[in-house]
Amino acid sequence: MTSISSTVRQYIYRNPTIKDALMMGIVNYSSLARKIMNEMKINNFEAVETALKRIPKVEKDSVDIKKALKTSKIETITGVSYIVLKSSSENIKKAASLLSSIVKDYNQYRMIQGIQGTVVVIDDHEFEKIVSNFQRGEIIEKRRGLGEIIITSREDITFIKGYVAYVSNVLAVNDINLLQLVSFYTDITVIIDTKDMAKAFNVLMSEIEA
Repeated sequence: MTSISSTVRQYIYRNPTIKDALMMGIVNYSSLARKIMNEMKINNFEAVETALKRIPKVEKDSVDIKKALKTSKIETITGVSYIVLKSSSENIKKAASLLSSIVKDYNQYRMIQGIQGTVVVIDDHEFEKIVSNFQRGEIIEKRRGLGEIIITSREDITFIKGYVAYVSNVLAVNDINLLQLVSFYTDITVIIDTKDMAKAFNVLMSEIEA
């Protein structure tokens, strides 16, 4: 049987906004305790309130995330397109062959394979060359004139829990819509609307310089 303190911790960690407010010390414990009691069907106010007060205000992972961000580098790229292809081995092979023949520099494109589709990220100038080689029914979505932000961090971020979630949350709470996000090894790449590029860059830089 799950203890009340464990249930409270799970509730807090499933609700990042509440967790952030708790970490900042701006939460009314009594009100939050009643909210949790109501939603989690718990009938013990004292136990819930005590569990809330015992949650550490500064977590090791939060400290590690901020330290890692301070040493990160940010690269911005404009004039970016993406094409989402239906997931099939034929589409993947064709996309890979086209990219290798059209683009000579590996750093100028991305191909990310998912369960429901394969995303091809390419320069706007090469957009039509890719699209024209696929039947309309094989393309799930396509967009051009976008921006790409690449955050390169130190190697140990692969061991820091919540690093990618923290970065995406920082952008989301600042009303920046992430059209695509991929994380691999030390890189986090986000694709956003060009109009949000300056804002996203400033938000991330404020985290780095904080």
